[in-house]
Amino acid sequence: MLPNDPEPVPVFVREIIDHVVEAVRAEDPPRVRTLLNDLAQVADQTALLLLRSRLHDDLTSDRPGLLPPTR
Repeated sequence: MLPNDPEPVPVFVREIIDHVVEAVRAEDPPRVRTLLNDLAQVADQTALLLLRSRLHDDLTSDRPGLLPPTR
């Protein structure tokens, strides 16, 4: 859950986000595109902010590939 947000991101949406981050890391544009299309069907603003945060954390981490735990 993001700060000041009353609704947590559902587990199945978090799983899609995890897969997007993995596909970006693997530099797999077709998979990224497919996953983003899937995410667009179910994501709300909170989920999109979580995706942004997860991508930023992964790309700026000195240990890429280690995603923060989901709550």
